[in-house]
Amino acid sequence: MAIDIGTAQVRGPYFVGARTGVLTGLNPGDVVFALRNVGFLAPNGSGGSQLANAPLPASQIRLRYAPTTASTATPAFEVFKATQFTAMLTGGNAALVQRRKTTGYPAITSAEVDARIADTGALAGGAFVVPALNPLDMGDPSCVWSPDDWMPQTLEQDEGIIIRVAQFSGTGILFVGVDFGR
Repeated sequence: MAIDIGTAQVRGPYFVGARTGVLTGLNPGDVVFALRNVGFLAPNGSGGSQLANAPLPASQIRLRYAPTTASTATPAFEVFKATQFTAMLTGGNAALVQRRKTTGYPAITSAEVDARIADTGALAGGAFVVPALNPLDMGDPSCVWSPDDWMPQTLEQDEGIIIRVAQFSGTGILFVGVDFGR
């Protein structure tokens, strides 16, 4: 099979890296991180732009939990792919999309990829659907998710990644990293 180099598309390497404040008082199901693929701001021909579908292949999700006090049960987190993600959660802090290489790739704004991380408590609100009892393969509070089959988790427009509490006690800081291309 021949590949025409002139038509090959190369995805730009991007990531989101963020950390919570000292988490406390969380319950199972509380959301502590959310990333939403809003879409790609494409020129509309009249000097403006409009949102268009541009899939985001998420190639890696990293979690690291650092306890600040002793816990009675090991904290655990679940990572889900969310669909019908039409409104972002509130609270916490914005997590900015960054480029792995600063030249040659355009910046991505929160109008295209929106991410939030909890401060000391859970994020609230939002409009999304999470498939019941179908988390990605995660559990250990300090781990890396990479697809076993080398196929990234593709996020279409209005899809995203939700990280929520499975079990929690004590207090601690959660670090989250998501690598993707566009």
